[in-house]
Amino acid sequence: MPWLLGMVSDRIFGYDKLFRAMLDVMLWLSLCAGLGFINGTMRLFYSFKQE
Repeated sequence: MPWLLGMVSDRIFGYDKLFRAMLDVMLWLSLCAGLGFINGTMRLFYSFKQE
């Protein structure tokens, strides 16, 4: 996310400033990343379990 804002604007922000400035967006991104990690882990677990 910081590199995307750096490309769009000429400012560079860290994750701490982004988290404070766009709390709802960062919470949704964190939630989606966590759920994606859980989904990928469970898919790997079940694919090895079936063999």
